[in-house]
Amino acid sequence: MGIHSRQEQRFICIPCRQTCTTTPGTVFSRLRTSTESVPRVVNLLAHEYPWPAIGVACGMDERPVTVWLQRAGV
Repeated sequence: MGIHSRQEQRFICIPCRQTCTTTPGTVFSRLRTSTESVPRVVNLLAHEYPWPAIGVACGMDERPVTVWLQRAGV
């Protein structure tokens, strides 16, 4: 394995030339929003805040909130 991009935390397999990240299989995998917002949203979900209220408070649709809930295993 070699480093493909330090900023994006991507690595490259030298023999097959495929790249991968450090986050597959986690709640941060293929994330398109900031990494700071996911723990905040999951914490609010753990305290039983309603999904629509979390979406409004964070300025996002409630659909990503439900996906993050499933990925976090709550």
